[in-house]
Amino acid sequence: MVAIEVAGRRPRSIREPYRPERRTLETVVHEWELTLDLDEVETGVAQLRLHLSELLEDEEQAADAEAVVPPKAWAGLMGTCRR
Repeated sequence: MVAIEVAGRRPRSIREPYRPERRTLETVVHEWELTLDLDEVETGVAQLRLHLSELLEDEEQAADAEAVVPPKAWAGLMGTCRR
């Protein structure tokens, strides 16, 4: 009889880790709050990425404009060379 009880416990102990976890109401509420916090963080990250993208575009435009316009020293020289 003891061997049957031991044999019956083994499959139960093997199944336990795979059974769905029972969650209390407090656990569900806590998980929901964490999810909302994570959503806020992800929104902040998205806003920062958007701002960074805008800054990079501005930097590229400034670099392009700088490449077209001669440096200030040249601009002074060009003004003195008239035909």
